[in-house]
Amino acid sequence: VYYHFGMPVKRKAGRPRKGGPNARDVLMDSAAMVIAKRGYGRASVDSIVERAGLSKGTFYWHFESKEQLFLALIEERIDRPVRSLMEITRTAPAQTATAPTVSRGLADLFEGRRELLVLVQEYWALALRSEPVRRHYRRRQKAQTKTLADALRARHHETGVPLTLPAETLATAFIALAQG
Repeated sequence: VYYHFGMPVKRKAGRPRKGGPNARDVLMDSAAMVIAKRGYGRASVDSIVERAGLSKGTFYWHFESKEQLFLALIEERIDRPVRSLMEITRTAPAQTATAPTVSRGLADLFEGRRELLVLVQEYWALALRSEPVRRHYRRRQKAQTKTLADALRARHHETGVPLTLPAETLATAFIALAQG
């Protein structure tokens, strides 16, 4: 309960106090679940803050728009962990098998987190309908392909095993299979 001029006022929580949960993370968790359940188009800022138990002001403190929140979700919950798995491939010593670690990492990323799989599909669908998101999507795809191709080249250089196809072709195929 909050008080204004000595009178109790019922309102949603704002930014959490120090030591409490991070409001940004709470909003992102809430958005992932709401978007996975309703779809991006039917998920409103109101529904996200309601599920999070936070105020609309807190939402706009952290994000300019629902689209910005959505793109942050894709970056932080999917792309960063995937890049860290690519980094394992890029930096592992020649004698270290990377495929089991990377495969397990991908499985762990999505296992029991259906909402992340739905977010990837929502992202693709939104890119079909929105030019700004489509530009972001294309940049993301190119960056992922380049990062993976660089990792594959580095891995093959480290192991001494020649690539039988160009690294970009292999990276494109791996990404297509993963999104499959």
